[in-house]
Amino acid sequence: MPFCPAGAVTRFAGSMSEEDLWRFTRDVASGLAYLHGRQPAIIHQDIKPDNILIQKNGDFVITDFGISKQLRASLRKSAMKLNSAGAVSYMGPERFSKQFQPVKASDIWSLGASIYELATGELPFCGMGGSLQKKGADMPELPDEFSEDLNMVLQACLAKEPWNRPTAAQLFDYADRFLKGDSPVPEWKKKEVSAAAQPDGIQANPPIVPPSSQSSSRMSSPAYSQRQYAPQPQVQPQYPPVQAPQGNMAGRYPNSGPDLAVPWWLWAIVAAVGLVIGYLLFLLI
Repeated sequence: MPFCPAGAVTRFAGSMSEEDLWRFTRDVASGLAYLHGRQPAIIHQDIKPDNILIQKNGDFVITDFGISKQLRASLRKSAMKLNSAGAVSYMGPERFSKQFQPVKASDIWSLGASIYELATGELPFCGMGGSLQKKGADMPELPDEFSEDLNMVLQACLAKEPWNRPTAAQLFDYADRFLKGDSPVPEWKKKEVSAAAQPDGIQANPPIVPPSSQSSSRMSSPAYSQRQYAPQPQVQPQYPPVQAPQGNMAGRYPNSGPDLAVPWWLWAIVAAVGLVIGYLLFLLI
């Protein structure tokens, strides 16, 4: 890399014009598109104004690849080092997950944080990065002196979900065409998120797939409706016949067996014997 006498872009934070911000976005996105397009891809993980230098011709170049990660098994690092890499203020919300794996979209979030700092002189989300965004913090906006197009690019880069952010190639194409005076349409707004394969392997909620026209026509046919919703015949339970009881107990104790009635005179004898025994016991006491 040639010597860059102007140093890092950090000293222009809060004083950079909109045109310079568009050039900054274009040049950094161009560099990220090159890195992300390598096989295997290279993820910088520490995009911030301190790591963007200004060449003699005014172009912006990416530097400091001390913590960049090539996605190959031979260059694996410990998960703790990967998660602690980079400055917290420029880390997207996904980097605060327990099992974070570096993704290309994380560099795009860092670029958005850098754009906001260079435009306003302040860090987005109070310098707490995506950790505050995960808790529901409002999306930052650029001051009124900046265009709606630049504000739209900023908020696209700072999208909470990685798959909702533009790719580096899309961002470069949009900024380059805008600087040339065109009226480009953001490509990332036209794409539909696929549940089968999100960018960098991130999965979203699977879409609801409607039934095919053939199955819909079959289900709406009269034969299908009659088969599904025709009343079913009621099956009456079958019980064994109950035999009526015989004798004097019939009607009072069903199925109680033969007649067991006791004659009245037998009850009278039992009562008399009981009275005699009670009187004798009284006399003895």
